[in-house]
Amino acid sequence: MTMYFIFLPLTRLRVFEAALFFIGMLLLVSSCKKPQEIGLDVLPPSEVLQIEFTDTVTINTFTFKEDSIPTSPVTLNLLGRYIDSEFGVVDASFYTQFQLSAENPGFGDLSQVKIDSVILSFVYSGFYGSDDSQSFLVYELEENMSTDSTYYSDRTFTTGGTEIGKIENVAIELFDSITVGGQTQPSQLRIPLYNHVGEQLLSLAANNTNANFLNDFKGVYVMTDTTKNQFAGKGGILYFDLFNSNSKITVYYRTASDTLEFDFLINENSVRVNHFKHNYTTTNVEKVLNGTSDGSVFYVQSMAGLKTKLEIPYFDKLAVDRQLAVSRAEIIVTLDPNSAVTYSSHTRLSLQDIGADGSVFLLPDQFEAGGHFGGNFDLSNQQYVFNVTRYVQQKLNDFEAGINENYGLYLVSTGASVNASRTILQSQKNSAGGGIKLKLSFTEI
Repeated sequence: MTMYFIFLPLTRLRVFEAALFFIGMLLLVSSCKKPQEIGLDVLPPSEVLQIEFTDTVTINTFTFKEDSIPTSPVTLNLLGRYIDSEFGVVDASFYTQFQLSAENPGFGDLSQVKIDSVILSFVYSGFYGSDDSQSFLVYELEENMSTDSTYYSDRTFTTGGTEIGKIENVAIELFDSITVGGQTQPSQLRIPLYNHVGEQLLSLAANNTNANFLNDFKGVYVMTDTTKNQFAGKGGILYFDLFNSNSKITVYYRTASDTLEFDFLINENSVRVNHFKHNYTTTNVEKVLNGTSDGSVFYVQSMAGLKTKLEIPYFDKLAVDRQLAVSRAEIIVTLDPNSAVTYSSHTRLSLQDIGADGSVFLLPDQFEAGGHFGGNFDLSNQQYVFNVTRYVQQKLNDFEAGINENYGLYLVSTGASVNASRTILQSQKNSAGGGIKLKLSFTEI
Protein backbone atom coordinates (compact mmCIF):
# COMPACT_ATOMS: atom_id res chain seq x y z
CA MET A 1 0.00 0.00 0.00
CA THR A 2 1.46 3.40 -0.98
CA MET A 3 0.68 6.48 1.17
CA TYR A 4 1.21 10.15 0.30
CA PHE A 5 1.49 12.96 2.94
CA ILE A 6 0.95 16.73 2.59
CA PHE A 7 2.67 18.92 5.25
CA LEU A 8 1.00 22.20 6.27
CA PRO A 9 1.91 24.75 8.99
CA LEU A 10 0.76 23.21 12.32
CA THR A 11 -1.59 24.85 14.87
CA ARG A 12 -2.70 23.03 18.05
CA LEU A 13 -5.85 21.95 16.27
CA ARG A 14 -3.88 20.76 13.28
CA VAL A 15 -1.51 18.81 15.61
CA PHE A 16 -4.50 17.02 17.13
CA GLU A 17 -5.99 16.31 13.69
CA ALA A 18 -2.64 15.06 12.43
CA ALA A 19 -2.33 12.71 15.39
CA LEU A 20 -5.74 11.24 14.71
CA PHE A 21 -4.86 10.85 11.01
CA PHE A 22 -1.64 8.93 11.71
CA ILE A 23 -3.35 6.66 14.26
CA GLY A 24 -6.06 5.87 11.69
CA MET A 25 -3.49 5.11 8.99
CA LEU A 26 -1.56 2.79 11.32
CA LEU A 27 -4.74 0.87 12.09
CA LEU A 28 -5.53 0.66 8.34
CA VAL A 29 -2.06 -0.56 7.43
CA SER A 30 -2.09 -3.17 10.18
CA SER A 31 -5.40 -4.55 8.87
CA CYS A 32 -4.23 -4.88 5.19
CA LYS A 33 -3.18 -8.31 3.90
CA LYS A 34 -2.22 -9.63 0.47
CA PRO A 35 -5.35 -10.68 -1.41
CA GLN A 36 -4.30 -14.31 -1.59
CA GLU A 37 -4.01 -14.49 2.21
CA ILE A 38 -7.57 -13.38 2.98
CA GLY A 39 -9.46 -16.14 4.75
CA LEU A 40 -6.44 -18.34 5.42
CA ASP A 41 -6.67 -17.65 9.14
CA VAL A 42 -10.36 -18.53 9.35
CA LEU A 43 -10.69 -21.47 6.89
CA PRO A 44 -9.51 -24.92 7.90
CA PRO A 45 -6.62 -26.11 5.66
CA SER A 46 -8.88 -28.72 3.97
CA GLU A 47 -11.13 -25.96 2.59
CA VAL A 48 -8.47 -23.62 1.10
CA LEU A 49 -8.85 -23.53 -2.71
CA GLN A 50 -5.76 -24.81 -4.55
CA ILE A 51 -5.04 -24.21 -8.27
CA GLU A 52 -3.84 -27.37 -10.02
CA PHE A 53 -2.13 -27.50 -13.41
CA THR A 54 -1.41 -30.24 -15.92
CA ASP A 55 -0.15 -30.39 -19.48
CA THR A 56 0.38 -34.15 -19.68
CA VAL A 57 -3.11 -35.13 -20.76
CA THR A 58 -2.97 -37.73 -23.56
CA ILE A 59 -4.13 -36.50 -26.98
CA ASN A 60 -4.23 -39.04 -29.81
CA THR A 61 -4.27 -37.76 -33.40
CA PHE A 62 -5.75 -39.45 -36.48
CA THR A 63 -5.62 -37.84 -39.93
CA PHE A 64 -8.50 -38.46 -42.35
CA LYS A 65 -9.42 -37.41 -45.85
CA GLU A 66 -11.86 -34.53 -45.64
CA ASP A 67 -15.36 -35.00 -47.00
CA SER A 68 -16.35 -32.85 -49.94
CA ILE A 69 -17.09 -29.26 -48.96
CA PRO A 70 -19.54 -26.68 -50.38
CA THR A 71 -17.92 -24.59 -53.10
CA SER A 72 -20.91 -22.60 -54.30
CA PRO A 73 -21.39 -19.80 -53.73
CA VAL A 74 -17.82 -18.77 -52.88
CA THR A 75 -15.94 -15.47 -52.72
CA LEU A 76 -12.92 -16.70 -54.71
CA ASN A 77 -12.37 -19.30 -57.40
CA LEU A 78 -9.22 -21.41 -57.46
CA LEU A 79 -7.23 -22.66 -60.42
CA GLY A 80 -3.86 -24.36 -60.75
CA ARG A 81 -1.72 -27.31 -59.81
CA TYR A 82 1.25 -28.13 -57.62
CA ILE A 83 3.14 -31.29 -56.73
CA ASP A 84 4.34 -31.51 -53.13
CA SER A 85 6.60 -34.30 -51.89
CA GLU A 86 4.59 -34.48 -48.65
CA PHE A 87 1.04 -33.98 -49.96
CA GLY A 88 1.30 -35.26 -53.53
CA VAL A 89 -0.61 -33.71 -56.43
CA VAL A 90 -3.04 -30.88 -55.67
CA ASP A 91 -5.35 -29.64 -58.44
CA ALA A 92 -7.99 -26.91 -58.58
CA SER A 93 -10.39 -26.06 -61.41
CA PHE A 94 -13.75 -24.32 -61.62
CA TYR A 95 -17.01 -23.91 -63.52
CA THR A 96 -18.75 -20.58 -64.12
CA GLN A 97 -21.77 -19.15 -65.91
CA PHE A 98 -21.97 -15.86 -67.80
CA GLN A 99 -24.68 -13.21 -68.20
CA LEU A 100 -25.35 -10.79 -71.04
CA SER A 101 -24.00 -7.30 -70.37
CA ALA A 102 -27.23 -6.05 -71.97
CA GLU A 103 -30.36 -7.97 -72.83
CA ASN A 104 -31.70 -8.12 -76.38
CA PRO A 105 -28.52 -6.79 -77.99
CA GLY A 106 -28.52 -6.12 -81.71
CA PHE A 107 -25.44 -6.84 -83.83
CA GLY A 108 -26.88 -6.11 -87.26
CA ASP A 109 -26.44 -8.63 -90.02
CA LEU A 110 -24.37 -11.36 -88.33
CA SER A 111 -23.29 -12.70 -91.74
CA GLN A 112 -21.34 -9.46 -92.15
CA VAL A 113 -19.75 -9.60 -88.67
CA LYS A 114 -16.08 -10.60 -88.50
CA ILE A 115 -14.59 -11.87 -85.24
CA ASP A 116 -11.22 -10.34 -84.40
CA SER A 117 -10.64 -12.18 -81.09
CA VAL A 118 -12.37 -13.65 -78.06
CA ILE A 119 -10.76 -13.23 -74.63
CA LEU A 120 -11.72 -14.96 -71.39
CA SER A 121 -10.32 -12.87 -68.51
CA PHE A 122 -10.19 -13.49 -64.76
CA VAL A 123 -8.86 -10.91 -62.29
CA TYR A 124 -6.19 -12.18 -59.88
CA SER A 125 -6.82 -12.02 -56.15
CA GLY A 126 -3.71 -13.88 -54.97
CA PHE A 127 -1.92 -17.21 -55.18
CA TYR A 128 -0.52 -20.04 -53.10
CA GLY A 129 2.81 -21.74 -53.68
CA SER A 130 5.12 -20.57 -56.45
CA ASP A 131 4.20 -18.41 -59.42
CA ASP A 132 5.61 -20.80 -62.01
CA SER A 133 4.20 -20.52 -65.53
CA GLN A 134 1.18 -22.76 -66.10
CA SER A 135 -1.00 -23.94 -68.98
CA PHE A 136 -4.80 -23.94 -68.95
CA LEU A 137 -7.66 -25.35 -71.02
CA VAL A 138 -11.26 -24.12 -71.40
CA TYR A 139 -14.27 -26.33 -72.19
CA GLU A 140 -17.91 -25.45 -72.82
CA LEU A 141 -20.44 -26.73 -70.29
CA GLU A 142 -23.16 -29.02 -71.58
CA GLU A 143 -25.04 -29.33 -68.28
CA ASN A 144 -27.10 -26.68 -66.51
CA MET A 145 -26.08 -25.31 -63.11
CA SER A 146 -28.83 -23.99 -60.85
CA THR A 147 -28.77 -21.01 -58.49
CA ASP A 148 -31.11 -22.99 -56.22
CA SER A 149 -28.55 -25.76 -55.62
CA THR A 150 -25.51 -26.02 -53.38
CA TYR A 151 -22.64 -27.76 -55.15
CA TYR A 152 -19.70 -29.52 -53.51
CA SER A 153 -16.01 -29.77 -54.29
CA ASP A 154 -16.26 -33.23 -55.85
CA ARG A 155 -19.10 -32.25 -58.20
CA THR A 156 -18.43 -32.50 -61.93
CA PHE A 157 -20.54 -31.27 -64.85
CA THR A 158 -20.67 -32.58 -68.40
CA THR A 159 -18.52 -30.63 -70.85
CA GLY A 160 -17.76 -30.78 -74.54
CA GLY A 161 -15.03 -33.16 -75.59
CA THR A 162 -12.85 -30.53 -77.30
CA GLU A 163 -11.46 -27.39 -75.70
CA ILE A 164 -12.78 -24.01 -76.88
CA GLY A 165 -9.65 -22.13 -75.82
CA LYS A 166 -6.28 -22.56 -74.17
CA ILE A 167 -3.11 -20.81 -73.08
CA GLU A 168 0.31 -22.40 -72.64
CA ASN A 169 3.13 -21.53 -70.25
CA VAL A 170 1.56 -18.23 -69.24
CA ALA A 171 3.63 -16.15 -66.83
CA ILE A 172 1.74 -15.43 -63.62
CA GLU A 173 1.91 -11.64 -63.12
CA LEU A 174 -0.26 -10.98 -60.10
CA PHE A 175 0.74 -7.48 -59.14
CA ASP A 176 1.18 -5.56 -62.40
CA SER A 177 -1.80 -3.71 -63.88
CA ILE A 178 -2.35 -4.04 -67.61
CA THR A 179 -3.68 -1.81 -70.38
CA VAL A 180 -6.68 -3.04 -72.36
CA GLY A 181 -8.19 -0.81 -75.07
CA GLY A 182 -6.31 2.16 -73.71
CA GLN A 183 -7.66 1.64 -70.17
CA THR A 184 -5.75 0.48 -67.10
CA GLN A 185 -7.12 -2.72 -65.60
CA PRO A 186 -6.06 -4.91 -62.66
CA SER A 187 -3.74 -7.84 -63.29
CA GLN A 188 -5.59 -10.76 -64.86
CA LEU A 189 -5.28 -14.08 -66.59
CA ARG A 190 -6.36 -13.66 -70.24
CA ILE A 191 -7.11 -16.88 -72.13
CA PRO A 192 -7.80 -16.67 -75.89
CA LEU A 193 -10.91 -18.56 -77.01
CA TYR A 194 -11.29 -19.74 -80.59
CA ASN A 195 -13.00 -17.34 -82.99
CA HIS A 196 -15.86 -19.71 -83.72
CA VAL A 197 -16.83 -19.35 -80.03
CA GLY A 198 -17.25 -15.62 -80.61
CA GLU A 199 -19.55 -16.30 -83.56
CA GLN A 200 -21.57 -18.71 -81.42
CA LEU A 201 -21.85 -16.24 -78.52
CA LEU A 202 -23.01 -13.32 -80.67
CA SER A 203 -25.55 -15.52 -82.41
CA LEU A 204 -26.96 -16.80 -79.09
CA ALA A 205 -26.97 -13.32 -77.52
CA ALA A 206 -28.66 -11.46 -80.39
CA ASN A 207 -32.10 -10.24 -79.37
CA ASN A 208 -32.12 -12.64 -76.43
CA THR A 209 -32.74 -12.54 -72.66
CA ASN A 210 -30.39 -13.76 -69.95
CA ALA A 211 -32.66 -16.65 -69.02
CA ASN A 212 -32.71 -17.96 -72.57
CA PHE A 213 -29.00 -17.29 -73.09
CA LEU A 214 -28.06 -19.33 -69.99
CA ASN A 215 -30.01 -22.25 -71.33
CA ASP A 216 -28.20 -21.97 -74.69
CA PHE A 217 -24.70 -21.24 -73.37
CA LYS A 218 -24.41 -22.96 -69.97
CA GLY A 219 -20.95 -21.68 -69.08
CA VAL A 220 -17.33 -22.84 -69.17
CA TYR A 221 -15.02 -25.16 -67.28
CA VAL A 222 -11.43 -23.96 -66.73
CA MET A 223 -8.75 -26.48 -65.76
CA THR A 224 -5.00 -26.96 -65.78
CA ASP A 225 -3.40 -28.73 -68.70
CA THR A 226 -2.08 -31.74 -66.79
CA THR A 227 0.06 -32.84 -69.75
CA LYS A 228 2.12 -29.66 -69.35
CA ASN A 229 1.80 -28.67 -65.67
CA GLN A 230 4.23 -31.27 -64.35
CA PHE A 231 5.86 -29.46 -61.42
CA ALA A 232 8.28 -31.50 -59.35
CA GLY A 233 8.25 -29.83 -55.95
CA LYS A 234 6.66 -26.58 -57.14
CA GLY A 235 3.69 -25.03 -58.89
CA GLY A 236 0.83 -23.18 -57.28
CA ILE A 237 -2.86 -22.39 -56.98
CA LEU A 238 -4.18 -19.08 -58.31
CA TYR A 239 -7.02 -17.17 -56.64
CA PHE A 240 -9.46 -15.21 -58.83
CA ASP A 241 -12.09 -12.58 -58.12
CA LEU A 242 -14.79 -13.49 -60.61
CA PHE A 243 -17.11 -10.77 -59.32
CA ASN A 244 -14.70 -8.12 -60.56
CA SER A 245 -16.18 -6.33 -63.58
CA ASN A 246 -13.07 -7.23 -65.58
CA SER A 247 -13.68 -10.98 -65.14
CA LYS A 248 -15.65 -11.79 -68.29
CA ILE A 249 -15.67 -12.97 -71.88
CA THR A 250 -15.12 -10.18 -74.40
CA VAL A 251 -15.87 -10.67 -78.08
CA TYR A 252 -14.01 -8.20 -80.31
CA TYR A 253 -15.65 -7.92 -83.75
CA ARG A 254 -15.97 -5.75 -86.88
CA THR A 255 -18.92 -4.74 -88.98
CA ALA A 256 -18.76 -3.05 -92.37
CA SER A 257 -18.47 0.33 -90.67
CA ASP A 258 -17.08 -0.13 -87.18
CA THR A 259 -14.90 -2.05 -84.71
CA LEU A 260 -16.86 -3.10 -81.63
CA GLU A 261 -16.88 -5.38 -78.60
CA PHE A 262 -19.47 -7.10 -76.42
CA ASP A 263 -19.06 -8.45 -72.87
CA PHE A 264 -20.46 -11.55 -71.20
CA LEU A 265 -20.26 -10.92 -67.47
CA ILE A 266 -20.11 -12.88 -64.22
CA ASN A 267 -22.42 -11.52 -61.51
CA GLU A 268 -24.45 -12.55 -58.46
CA ASN A 269 -26.79 -14.55 -60.70
CA SER A 270 -23.91 -16.59 -62.15
CA VAL A 271 -23.27 -19.97 -60.54
CA ARG A 272 -19.58 -20.62 -59.81
CA VAL A 273 -18.27 -23.95 -58.49
CA ASN A 274 -14.75 -24.93 -57.42
CA HIS A 275 -13.60 -28.50 -58.09
CA PHE A 276 -10.68 -30.00 -56.13
CA LYS A 277 -8.60 -33.16 -56.59
CA HIS A 278 -5.83 -34.74 -54.48
CA ASN A 279 -3.50 -37.64 -55.17
CA TYR A 280 -1.47 -38.82 -52.15
CA THR A 281 0.13 -41.83 -53.83
CA THR A 282 3.70 -42.62 -52.57
CA THR A 283 3.65 -39.72 -50.06
CA ASN A 284 4.01 -39.70 -46.28
CA VAL A 285 0.37 -38.59 -46.13
CA GLU A 286 -0.55 -41.92 -47.71
CA LYS A 287 1.37 -43.72 -44.94
CA VAL A 288 -0.44 -41.73 -42.27
CA LEU A 289 -3.81 -42.47 -43.85
CA ASN A 290 -3.17 -46.23 -44.04
CA GLY A 291 -1.52 -46.43 -40.60
CA THR A 292 2.03 -47.32 -41.68
CA SER A 293 3.79 -44.10 -40.58
CA ASP A 294 5.60 -43.57 -37.26
CA GLY A 295 2.75 -41.28 -36.14
CA SER A 296 5.05 -38.36 -35.33
CA VAL A 297 3.12 -35.86 -37.48
CA PHE A 298 -0.43 -35.19 -38.55
CA TYR A 299 -1.99 -32.99 -41.23
CA VAL A 300 -4.55 -30.35 -42.08
CA GLN A 301 -5.18 -29.40 -45.71
CA SER A 302 -7.64 -27.03 -47.38
CA MET A 303 -9.51 -27.68 -50.65
CA ALA A 304 -11.32 -30.70 -49.15
CA GLY A 305 -7.96 -32.30 -48.42
CA LEU A 306 -7.22 -33.48 -44.87
CA LYS A 307 -8.45 -33.03 -41.31
CA THR A 308 -7.25 -34.54 -38.03
CA LYS A 309 -9.31 -36.01 -35.23
CA LEU A 310 -8.11 -35.25 -31.69
CA GLU A 311 -9.07 -37.85 -29.08
CA ILE A 312 -8.60 -37.21 -25.36
CA PRO A 313 -9.23 -40.73 -24.00
CA TYR A 314 -8.73 -40.09 -20.28
CA PHE A 315 -10.66 -36.84 -20.05
CA ASP A 316 -13.19 -38.35 -17.66
CA LYS A 317 -10.48 -39.46 -15.20
CA LEU A 318 -9.88 -35.84 -14.20
CA ALA A 319 -13.38 -35.62 -12.76
CA VAL A 320 -13.53 -38.93 -10.89
CA ASP A 321 -15.06 -38.44 -7.41
CA ARG A 322 -14.62 -34.67 -7.50
CA GLN A 323 -16.02 -31.52 -9.05
CA LEU A 324 -13.64 -29.20 -10.91
CA ALA A 325 -13.80 -25.53 -11.81
CA VAL A 326 -11.63 -24.80 -14.87
CA SER A 327 -9.86 -21.44 -14.82
CA ARG A 328 -8.02 -21.91 -18.12
CA ALA A 329 -7.79 -24.62 -20.76
CA GLU A 330 -5.76 -24.36 -23.95
CA ILE A 331 -5.06 -26.79 -26.75
CA ILE A 332 -1.65 -25.95 -28.19
CA VAL A 333 -0.63 -27.41 -31.55
CA THR A 334 3.00 -27.09 -32.68
CA LEU A 335 4.09 -26.76 -36.30
CA ASP A 336 6.50 -29.37 -37.63
CA PRO A 337 9.79 -27.74 -38.75
CA ASN A 338 9.37 -29.25 -42.23
CA SER A 339 5.86 -27.88 -42.71
CA ALA A 340 6.54 -24.68 -44.59
CA VAL A 341 9.70 -25.57 -46.50
CA THR A 342 8.04 -24.86 -49.86
CA TYR A 343 4.38 -24.17 -49.16
CA SER A 344 3.18 -21.91 -46.35
CA SER A 345 1.09 -23.23 -43.48
CA HIS A 346 -2.39 -22.04 -42.59
CA THR A 347 -2.68 -18.61 -41.03
CA ARG A 348 -5.61 -19.91 -39.00
CA LEU A 349 -7.06 -23.29 -37.99
CA SER A 350 -10.24 -24.21 -36.16
CA LEU A 351 -11.76 -26.94 -34.00
CA GLN A 352 -15.09 -28.74 -34.34
CA ASP A 353 -16.87 -30.69 -31.60
CA ILE A 354 -17.91 -34.16 -32.81
CA GLY A 355 -21.33 -35.54 -31.92
CA ALA A 356 -22.38 -39.15 -31.36
CA ASP A 357 -23.53 -39.51 -34.98
CA GLY A 358 -20.40 -37.88 -36.43
CA SER A 359 -22.01 -34.49 -36.97
CA VAL A 360 -19.94 -31.46 -35.99
CA PHE A 361 -20.70 -28.41 -33.85
CA LEU A 362 -19.09 -25.16 -32.79
CA LEU A 363 -17.38 -25.14 -29.40
CA PRO A 364 -18.97 -22.87 -26.76
CA ASP A 365 -15.74 -20.85 -26.71
CA GLN A 366 -16.29 -19.91 -30.35
CA PHE A 367 -19.32 -17.86 -29.38
CA GLU A 368 -17.21 -15.54 -27.24
CA ALA A 369 -16.39 -12.10 -28.62
CA GLY A 370 -13.04 -10.86 -29.83
CA GLY A 371 -10.05 -13.17 -30.00
CA HIS A 372 -11.16 -15.39 -27.10
CA PHE A 373 -11.08 -18.65 -29.05
CA GLY A 374 -7.78 -18.08 -30.88
CA GLY A 375 -6.59 -20.40 -33.63
CA ASN A 376 -4.33 -17.90 -35.38
CA PHE A 377 -0.79 -18.99 -36.18
CA ASP A 378 1.74 -17.62 -33.68
CA LEU A 379 4.85 -17.05 -35.77
CA SER A 380 7.18 -16.51 -32.81
CA ASN A 381 6.26 -19.82 -31.14
CA GLN A 382 5.35 -21.71 -34.32
CA GLN A 383 2.07 -22.75 -32.71
CA TYR A 384 -1.70 -22.55 -32.92
CA VAL A 385 -3.33 -21.87 -29.54
CA PHE A 386 -7.03 -22.49 -28.85
CA ASN A 387 -8.83 -21.30 -25.73
CA VAL A 388 -11.20 -24.19 -24.91
CA THR A 389 -11.99 -23.31 -21.29
CA ARG A 390 -15.77 -23.40 -21.69
CA TYR A 391 -15.62 -26.58 -23.75
CA VAL A 392 -13.53 -28.42 -21.14
CA GLN A 393 -15.70 -27.18 -18.25
CA GLN A 394 -18.80 -28.39 -20.09
CA LYS A 395 -17.26 -31.84 -20.65
CA LEU A 396 -16.15 -32.16 -17.02
CA ASN A 397 -19.62 -31.14 -15.82
CA ASP A 398 -21.10 -33.83 -18.07
CA PHE A 399 -18.72 -36.47 -16.70
CA GLU A 400 -19.52 -35.44 -13.12
CA ALA A 401 -23.23 -35.83 -13.96
CA GLY A 402 -22.64 -39.29 -15.42
CA ILE A 403 -22.87 -38.21 -19.07
CA ASN A 404 -19.92 -39.60 -21.03
CA GLU A 405 -20.06 -38.05 -24.50
CA ASN A 406 -16.40 -37.69 -25.37
CA TYR A 407 -16.27 -38.16 -29.15
CA GLY A 408 -13.27 -35.93 -29.77
CA LEU A 409 -12.58 -32.87 -31.88
CA TYR A 410 -11.68 -32.23 -35.51
CA LEU A 411 -8.80 -29.88 -36.28
CA VAL A 412 -9.68 -28.29 -39.62
CA SER A 413 -8.72 -25.44 -41.92
CA THR A 414 -10.74 -22.24 -42.05
CA GLY A 415 -11.95 -20.98 -45.43
CA ALA A 416 -11.11 -24.38 -46.90
CA SER A 417 -12.99 -23.70 -50.15
CA VAL A 418 -11.14 -20.45 -50.92
CA ASN A 419 -7.52 -21.19 -49.97
CA ALA A 420 -5.01 -23.90 -50.83
CA SER A 421 -2.93 -24.01 -47.62
CA ARG A 422 -1.62 -27.17 -46.00
CA THR A 423 0.03 -27.72 -42.62
CA ILE A 424 2.19 -30.41 -40.99
CA LEU A 425 1.94 -30.62 -37.19
CA GLN A 426 3.71 -32.51 -34.41
CA SER A 427 1.94 -35.28 -32.50
CA GLN A 428 2.75 -36.35 -28.94
CA LYS A 429 4.96 -39.07 -30.45
CA ASN A 430 7.23 -36.47 -32.05
CA SER A 431 10.81 -36.67 -30.74
CA ALA A 432 11.29 -32.91 -31.25
CA GLY A 433 9.28 -32.43 -28.08
CA GLY A 434 6.77 -29.79 -29.18
CA GLY A 435 3.81 -31.97 -29.89
CA ILE A 436 0.21 -31.21 -29.08
CA LYS A 437 -0.81 -30.36 -25.53
CA LEU A 438 -3.86 -29.64 -23.42
CA LYS A 439 -2.77 -27.09 -20.81
CA LEU A 440 -5.29 -27.21 -17.99
CA SER A 441 -5.56 -25.05 -14.85
CA PHE A 442 -8.38 -25.99 -12.46
CA THR A 443 -9.57 -25.96 -8.87
CA GLU A 444 -11.24 -28.78 -6.98
CA ILE A 445 -14.45 -27.50 -5.45
